[in-house]
Amino acid sequence: MDIRDIVTNQKISYKKAINKYLVKVDLLSVIRDPDYFMKCVKECEQNRIEEIERIERGDDDLES
Repeated sequence: MDIRDIVTNQKISYKKAINKYLVKVDLLSVIRDPDYFMKCVKECEQNRIEEIERIERGDDDLES
């Protein structure tokens, strides 16, 4: 998988992207929970908001 920043075209590590820009789908959870994907989207949005806040405070760790 080649994950890239749309502005800089720099690679984004899987560790930094998971649960923020992409999710690993648990097939059984998809079947059991009709809201599974909405929950995933909410988690990703919350993680991204937290990342933006860290960047704005100036304490963003670029490697995480």
